[in-house]
Amino acid sequence: MKRVEVAGEWIYSAISDFYFAFSIQDTKFRRYATFFDIMGVEKICKGILLFHNDIIYKQLPRQSAKQKIEVAVKRWGHSFKKMLKDIDAIIGSQKVAPILSFSFDGFTGRDFVEVFEKGYMESRYPTANPIYRSFPIKSTSGGSKLFLDPLESSGLHKFAYRLSQEILLYLKGVTAFPRLRSSVKQLVGTGDTGRRFTNLFFQRNLKKYL
Repeated sequence: MKRVEVAGEWIYSAISDFYFAFSIQDTKFRRYATFFDIMGVEKICKGILLFHNDIIYKQLPRQSAKQKIEVAVKRWGHSFKKMLKDIDAIIGSQKVAPILSFSFDGFTGRDFVEVFEKGYMESRYPTANPIYRSFPIKSTSGGSKLFLDPLESSGLHKFAYRLSQEILLYLKGVTAFPRLRSSVKQLVGTGDTGRRFTNLFFQRNLKKYL
């Protein structure tokens, strides 16, 4: 398989997750949007990592390549720390560090790296130690403790989008993904939801990122 094909498949799946999350954000199933935002950025990260580790599969036929890829991605698991360490070496810390230090509605990008690793499970299953307990609100009243919940924060998808955009910009500067662009256009369509998603995720310019 060619690395453009492999990365394209992972990125398309990521954008599908982001689009689904965006579509249900204002519904009673909003909590599920958190999981799909986390999955979306994880797949974007793995897309660039597989693109730059094509020695794993580039000489293999499609089925054999996919089997090798399934094994290869286990080295990162769901650890955003591991993935971002390797991505930093690819696109440069001057691109990654500002995103990690930026505040997204009260939480830094670095906060969300921790949140994503815990949220992968917590956004789907009840947990004894929810991640919000790591973010108490300072109080001088001495009353009950209050917390900020990063999994409910609008900053979560803003960080996910920003990191994904930086990765896509890098890949766009290396090669073209014409088939991916066509598939994404078909995915989001021309309706109101698709237009609003394109305006946010692709900042009104899909060609800039794909």
